[in-house]
Amino acid sequence: PTSQLSPSPTAPTILGVAQGDVWVHSAPDQDAQRIGAVIQGTSVEVHAIYGNWGLITWYTSEGPMDAWISMLWLTFDDPYPNWLVTPISVP
Repeated sequence: PTSQLSPSPTAPTILGVAQGDVWVHSAPDQDAQRIGAVIQGTSVEVHAIYGNWGLITWYTSEGPMDAWISMLWLTFDDPYPNWLVTPISVP
């Protein structure tokens, strides 16, 4: 008998919209390298949230781009689910 691989489940995409022109970074830190900008009104896919930062993908004419963005600059139609948030300790 031949075994068949089942596709692994993928997390649903959480969509947000940039509420201004905002720098995006290589890591979830304001001092991390700026690697581009997201323009106001751009739709983004949020894959993870760490503190006040979201790991996003957005699409340009050059293809998909991935970076970290301050969550203060994103709005959502619906609240994002708790499973998307990585807990952090606050001193």
